Amino acid sequence: MKTLCVFLFLGVCHSLSAQTRTFHLPDLNRRESQVFPVGASARPTDPLLMALGNPQTRAQAIRQYKSLGADAVPDLVKHLQDSNTGVRLLAMSAMQYAWTEGTETAVLPFLKSTSDAEAKSAWFLLKQKMDPDQLDAWVLDNLYEINPDRLVDILGILESDRPDPARMLELLSRPRCWRPALPFLPRYTAPEFQPFTRYIAGQADGEWLVRAIASLIQQGDRDPQVMQQMEVFFGHEDPRVREMSAEYYRWHGGKSCLPLLAKGLESERDSFARASIEEAVRIISLREESDFPAPLQPMEPAVKYAEGFRSEAPALSKERIRSLRKAMGYVDQGARSTAGEPPWILMSPVRNFLTDNDSWGLIVKEGDGPFSGSVHLARDVSWGEDMASVLAIAPGIVKRVQIGRESWGGLIVIEHEAPSGKKFCSLYGHLGPLITVDKGDEVKAGTKLGGLGRSFTAENGGYLSHLHFSIYDAPYGFGSWVNGYMNPDDFERGEHKWIDPYVLYQPSQR
Repeated sequence: MKTLCVFLFLGVCHSLSAQTRTFHLPDLNRRESQVFPVGASARPTDPLLMALGNPQTRAQAIRQYKSLGADAVPDLVKHLQDSNTGVRLLAMSAMQYAWTEGTETAVLPFLKSTSDAEAKSAWFLLKQKMDPDQLDAWVLDNLYEINPDRLVDILGILESDRPDPARMLELLSRPRCWRPALPFLPRYTAPEFQPFTRYIAGQADGEWLVRAIASLIQQGDRDPQVMQQMEVFFGHEDPRVREMSAEYYRWHGGKSCLPLLAKGLESERDSFARASIEEAVRIISLREESDFPAPLQPMEPAVKYAEGFRSEAPALSKERIRSLRKAMGYVDQGARSTAGEPPWILMSPVRNFLTDNDSWGLIVKEGDGPFSGSVHLARDVSWGEDMASVLAIAPGIVKRVQIGRESWGGLIVIEHEAPSGKKFCSLYGHLGPLITVDKGDEVKAGTKLGGLGRSFTAENGGYLSHLHFSIYDAPYGFGSWVNGYMNPDDFERGEHKWIDPYVLYQPSQR
């Protein structure tokens, strides 16, 4: 691993309930941030630490700690042994400004703390202060003892750099590690993972169950017991579970599944679950009975966005995509038409799309990856939601489809015509291999375009799974206008036609 700099948007997981065996995944939209407390009580005998915990004197205390530097470290190390949690947290906060080589030995054990606040504070501090290679080594030696909520972040970094089937199998053998392991399980496709995934699916609920089903899909598990369990999941009260169950049938269902799917359509009111069912019915009806492409690989080759695309990973991924699309019926699937459909409906491309985030117009800081210094031209949403459904936002004509494109993964551009007669385009990036539409298709609002590509694979461009969603405020054009970033000067001139997608969802713009 090159660095232990957190770039994932994974947040804090809720604790596992041993009694009910139901779980909740972390809030995937939360960004990692400084979490050190203010106002925590410290020992009266250390007025400087007390001042750090007081918002009115915090700035002055920070300046004093910076001035003391190494001289403040021995007392802070002693405070880490205090019985008061607030004192320990404040001590780690002060260590941002007073640190010496070797201090990490007193902080590293807090990554194993059962208190997520302590583990999170230690993680934040060690990323700043500790040599990345040394931190790497300690993490790998102590991986299975680290606080599960911090393990989510750590595994994301490990998985982006060095995926390891043996490590993942070991994590799955430890129930306390299921929570951080599940977001990265869909890339591991070998049969050895099936027993663990089946068991977890039988114990999990909500978003955890969604992840487990996605993993069963990628593992090609068509065991009769799994098929039977999938019927139960298809009737689940959570629409996300019904959506992913329909996705399972899209990949592995035969014509014997059509009556169940047709019955589901009669009562389904969730637009994302319904779109998934409709696509499963459509593709199963078109294809002959087919087998999951073999042989399966133990894991998808790791790819980092804009890095390593000269390695063997893209070629392997392209071959996998080719065989998948052929086996699943996405070759010569026939043209679509929206005849008889409502003329205009505006929908969200993914669940929970209209949530605040600052990705539109964000200037990437210098030195932060291949797009440093440029402006982001989209809303990046649904982070970490491998295989989640992506829908067309409005009626339109598909103008561009690319599959497995370098740095983009699956890419779709649709041209729409608003009721006013104005034309604009929607762009969907980082989709997986089973894109459902072809160039020239007419689609209705809510048509399932595909699912998000799996994290850190060439099929989605090498990113943590997410949707890159853009709006181009003009008709479809040819040339190099499809881009995700732009020079800040060009962006400020405003001649580029890209607009904040959220603007489209304001009532005055419909």
